[in-house]
Amino acid sequence: AIAAIVMVYSLAVGGYFSGGLLALRICAAMISIVLVALLLYGVYALATGRPVRIKYIVVAVILILLAYAFYNTYIESYTAIQADGINTSFLSAVSWMKSNTPANATVLALWPDGSVVEGWANRTSYMDSVGGENGTRIYPYSRFLFNTTRNSSYLYQIGKPQYLIARTFWYEELGGIAQEGLVSNATQYGFVIMQVINVSRNSTTQFFSFQSGSMPYYKSELLIRQANGTNSFSAYLGLANSTRFVEMRSVILYNTSNGAYSILNTSKNITTANYTLMVGYSGNAVNGAYILGPKLAESNLFDFTFLCNTVTCAYDNSNVTLTDVYSNSDTRIFKINYLR
Repeated sequence: AIAAIVMVYSLAVGGYFSGGLLALRICAAMISIVLVALLLYGVYALATGRPVRIKYIVVAVILILLAYAFYNTYIESYTAIQADGINTSFLSAVSWMKSNTPANATVLALWPDGSVVEGWANRTSYMDSVGGENGTRIYPYSRFLFNTTRNSSYLYQIGKPQYLIARTFWYEELGGIAQEGLVSNATQYGFVIMQVINVSRNSTTQFFSFQSGSMPYYKSELLIRQANGTNSFSAYLGLANSTRFVEMRSVILYNTSNGAYSILNTSKNITTANYTLMVGYSGNAVNGAYILGPKLAESNLFDFTFLCNTVTCAYDNSNVTLTDVYSNSDTRIFKINYLR
């Protein structure tokens, strides 16, 4: 009888483990341990012909629980890998999610972040870093992030998740995300952080000089010319060890305080470098810049992390819109609104 109970329960728990929440999985594991202890003791009593004694069952359960705790603490920890980019801002975001979204909410997040969504926010993530999800979930999501068309069919195909998490930390691992999606020409999705190294002006023009502190060693210039009460913008890109500059195709002025932005096409010259200079500012102060690869500025990933805010979202289309419900310096949480 004990064996039959354990077999039925194991089948039920095995199916549940593939889709439940972390807290309930732990409870199920504990119940499994108790049933295994009962089974082992039942087999022992049957083999020896001795009567079943409750105190021995209790001892068996305690011993197996101790063994389980030892395994989780000392053995499993050797192979456990922390999810990428966990920081206080990200944890604040998922804490907000736990307190401000329905308990049955479904979330679309990058696979390492999905594990944190399940463990910290106790919400169901479409994918996580546990198990072999590469071919079925990770690969398509990576392709979706790098897609340069705002096709919303992917969101419908995966069951219409209710929330989407986007993080600026993703830019630190763009290469890995692109590799998971087998993205060709990944260099066209490049993202280079630039520091302000000089600001000057004359009677008609402001000059801003930027330079990257690591490979590839780029430098860039932004010129803002003032004439007849209007401003015109020009941006140039070069290598740090060269005196040669090439005009860049466009400039994005990005307000780091509120997420507002302006996209400016700076040149119609067909020989212009098809790169974008994104300049961050707050008030009247420029606080940094980024060089964006030819396709990155057109991707869904860039829309989610920079071009969607509380006022507007570049990804919005006739099938799906995104509502920014939470934002901090690292993480944005969007409510996905389905229109059909």
